[in-house]
Amino acid sequence: SESRFTLGLSSRVALTAHEIGHNCSASHCSGSSCHIMCAGLGGCGGVGTPNFGTTSINSIKPYIASRSCVDAPPPTMIQIPFVDNFDTGSFDTVVWPDNNGVSHVNAGANAVSSPNAIRFPSGASLATLGIDFDFTSLGYFPHIQFWTMTTGASAGDQFILEYSFNNGSSWSPIATLTSDGENETVFSYRKIQVPTIAMIPGNRLRMRTSGGTWNIDNFRIGTIEQHGLPWGDAVDLPLVDTTLWSEFASVGVETATNPPSGTRAIKLDGSDVLTSKPLAGFYIDNRGDSWLSAYVQHRGAPNGERLIAEYKPTIGDWTEVWSVTSDGSVQSSFDLHQGQIPFLGWYDGMQVRFRVDGSGTGNDWFIDDVALGHEIVVDTCAPDLTGEGDVNTNDFFLFLSLYQSQDPRADFAPGGGINTNDFFAFLAAYQAGC
Repeated sequence: SESRFTLGLSSRVALTAHEIGHNCSASHCSGSSCHIMCAGLGGCGGVGTPNFGTTSINSIKPYIASRSCVDAPPPTMIQIPFVDNFDTGSFDTVVWPDNNGVSHVNAGANAVSSPNAIRFPSGASLATLGIDFDFTSLGYFPHIQFWTMTTGASAGDQFILEYSFNNGSSWSPIATLTSDGENETVFSYRKIQVPTIAMIPGNRLRMRTSGGTWNIDNFRIGTIEQHGLPWGDAVDLPLVDTTLWSEFASVGVETATNPPSGTRAIKLDGSDVLTSKPLAGFYIDNRGDSWLSAYVQHRGAPNGERLIAEYKPTIGDWTEVWSVTSDGSVQSSFDLHQGQIPFLGWYDGMQVRFRVDGSGTGNDWFIDDVALGHEIVVDTCAPDLTGEGDVNTNDFFLFLSLYQSQDPRADFAPGGGINTNDFFAFLAAYQAGC
């Protein structure tokens, strides 16, 4: 368009917009709400502010949406929830506008989501675009969640998470992770609540390192990803189930001796720690799901060494629920251990963990059928379902009926639910008799 025909800015903008409107499928219109697409400039209610009328907008929008050559406008702020799994191999420079030395790496089998993670060498940093931390629209304080693995970090090297309220002119710390100097081979889950002072729309986040090499995967801002209750792990997989456990460095899964279900159990030794992912524990005891249980076996653990089951209270450090002390023997069977988590542990985002209070390797502890749920009541004659005082075919046929109807009385195996594990557990109990 020949938009220099007048010095009036509004008219010049309106004429250029009018011709662009034609290019985007808008026709001439009439009436007081037509504005820019009127056949005569200034007619049909005038050019407005200038602006298009409703009829023209309804023609332009679907046309633009159908064009593959037209990109959506870049966001002005990151919307919550936000997730970046870093799997594309390159950074979205709109979301991550400030990158100082951070790169994508192929983490292979170790990646939380294959194949890539991102790597921070010493002194590197990565900052986000402004984030829409609007509590009024969210209705909650979001958590920043990500997975970390250190390689080549010395004791005391730090990974720092910060926020800025002035577009990066200055930064304030939210949380600091400090390396113990060990090279890690698996990723650990981290969750950090956005503090009240940082809950301002437009605030930015930055990750940086003071030393060592830090690998990061699956960065998320939003609600906590948490498991409902009852919760448990029957150890059916050949590796630690990463959907259930967030911290499991050096912990493995092995074929076990006489496990209560299946053929495998989780093995811990030395000073290993196994920590659950966050669990939905609010009002936990209203459902009776406050009992933490596991079947435990020690094989080679020295006399006096302990396996400790703990929960993380809302205030304070990890607290013991129950523990098992080795007598130095090599056990050939698993024993059930359980304890009730008190009310300080009942909150959404709660976690439980198992750790060995020892050192060295070869001090093996095995756990199986871990559960957080109802108390497990050990029946002295569980397969006597009819209550006749012995085990016979009446009990077998009653079990089949209970199993088909998913009756809780058919729950013979730990882990919750009625499935084939319960069927085989009943058969074993039936054959053993009372």
